[in-house]
Amino acid sequence: MLKIAGIIIIMISTTLYGYRMSLDLKAEYNELLEIKKMMFLLKGEIAYGSCTINEALANISTRCGMNIDNILENIASDTEGNFYENWEQKWNDGFLNMHLSKNIKADILNFKDVLGLADKSGELSQIDLFLSRLQNEIDNTENILPQKCRMYRCLAVGAGIILSIIIISVSYTHLRAHETLAN
Repeated sequence: MLKIAGIIIIMISTTLYGYRMSLDLKAEYNELLEIKKMMFLLKGEIAYGSCTINEALANISTRCGMNIDNILENIASDTEGNFYENWEQKWNDGFLNMHLSKNIKADILNFKDVLGLADKSGELSQIDLFLSRLQNEIDNTENILPQKCRMYRCLAVGAGIILSIIIISVSYTHLRAHETLAN
């Protein structure tokens, strides 16, 4: 009876782990889309607004979601520190709750070097460059999303089955050893 309960727990836990991995991948995809939205909004604020970068970030923070709104709000509201240090610190803090790849995280952190240092057309062209790299990442993630999600779930169920077989075979071998000793 204890073996059956153990096998059921193993199957449930490995299946849930695979499901969690597929949810993380879907969350990464949604975060990429939200970053893209943020960059389009920032591009519009730079192109058509006549405000500081902190005001622009505050304006777009209300239209973003998925923790990005909090990050932008925190950057915009912290006017006492250095903007570039604030950008890096606030994004690093925000990355703790996000599923983005290391490359995208590095691109976002490095994007601070563009803001405020170039003229309007330079900033807009850098945003366009960032958006094209981001779109490539979104396209790649979108293409592999269904296959990887299915793979994660199948591997998790397979791992549960293999672990269950190992438990059953070890248990059977152990039982046979006791029977041999008894004879």
